[in-house]
Amino acid sequence: MEKGTVLIHIDEKQRDTHAMLWITFYLQEFGFDVYLCNRVNRSFLWEKLKPDIMIDSHINYYDEHTLAHMTKFTKLLILPAEGAIFNKHVLDLLYLGEKRSKKNNIKYVSKFLIWGNKNRQWLLEQNIIDEKKMEVVGCPRYDIYKNFKPKNPSKIGILTMFKTINIFDGRSIIKLIDELKYRQGYNFDKNRNVEDLFWYYVSGCRVVLESIENLCSKNDFVIKIRPHQTEAPHNYNFLTEKYNNRVVIDMNDSFYEWLENVYALIVIKSTSMIEALLMGIPVISLENLMGDRLDDHMRMPDSRIPFLRYCWNPKTYDELVELCDKAKRGELKPSPDMQGFEQLTHDFFDYPRKEPSSLTIAKIVKETYEQDISFFKRKKINHSMYKYLNYHGINRLIALKNSRSEMIKSNYFPWEKNVYLAAKRNWEKYIKSF
Repeated sequence: MEKGTVLIHIDEKQRDTHAMLWITFYLQEFGFDVYLCNRVNRSFLWEKLKPDIMIDSHINYYDEHTLAHMTKFTKLLILPAEGAIFNKHVLDLLYLGEKRSKKNNIKYVSKFLIWGNKNRQWLLEQNIIDEKKMEVVGCPRYDIYKNFKPKNPSKIGILTMFKTINIFDGRSIIKLIDELKYRQGYNFDKNRNVEDLFWYYVSGCRVVLESIENLCSKNDFVIKIRPHQTEAPHNYNFLTEKYNNRVVIDMNDSFYEWLENVYALIVIKSTSMIEALLMGIPVISLENLMGDRLDDHMRMPDSRIPFLRYCWNPKTYDELVELCDKAKRGELKPSPDMQGFEQLTHDFFDYPRKEPSSLTIAKIVKETYEQDISFFKRKKINHSMYKYLNYHGINRLIALKNSRSEMIKSNYFPWEKNVYLAAKRNWEKYIKSF
């Protein structure tokens, strides 16, 4: 096969980084040159490389004029990077864009890579995307879990995601309010506004801090906290001193390896519950502890209920401590409804699969390239000046040019060498032996 060029957009979440790197490794085995980009440098790299194929996470990044120009050179594949899609409205936003007037853009997409048959069914009901353009591929995030299980679990894991009140780059809260004020139906209910979102994060943060206080005062639990990639992790450091090193901030480069020694995962609401349950780790949600006012501020049952149904949901802090105690002794089931969870992963993520999703996606890229080889031969783009830069080297170069380079390198350029090596290690050990 004549070597083709692929540009892959990576979301800021490290789990998505690993999944996109696993696709990269398969494509490299197929003989492709692969480059990675993110929202900061996507346009720059596309203009310089004019790749044969681009895998992007959202169509709503582009206007029709841009897409018409891009697709003269590049076949565009859409693969969402969000953790879970249990809401028709959110699915609509991801695939069709925030403005339905952008539905004309769909004709420029060669393939929509769909996680599961339920999502495919919802999209077909819209009668906007041609069925022939849809391919059910599963979710590459979950490729690792067929063979990856906990090892010597000894800690409670807590995931935080309070980016609105603890954002990594210290941007103006006033500016953030301005950016979020019209996100009805996505970040908050259509009849609510941005102040309700702030209430949700402040209340959730309070509940996490009270949970840590109760767990540390009533037992000998050891807790490790993993802040979200868009948070400022140093703002949690005071907890280590306050609780005499029984609380640690652990930003392991591999989320999968972070989960290895966890015997219970505590979240408010997080797509990470899926990974934990696939590993057989009990998941405890703290949403009930936020009280009756939660429904006043965040009435989005379509997105909340599918998560809560498969978590343990304590109503008091004493019940939380009891659940963690049972998990430590190995007496707590992963989920109160594991059968329902398995059905959900089958419907929405086509899980379990006969082959890794990352391999399926790489095969579709290869097939797309080989089926229309005449299109790619017409381009004759010279990539020789970029050959000395490997796919994460070129992105580090662009990061250095950015005015916020240090913060962005740490948070939005997660494919630095240590993350790349962790992804490679997990791919070789757990996914190639699928």
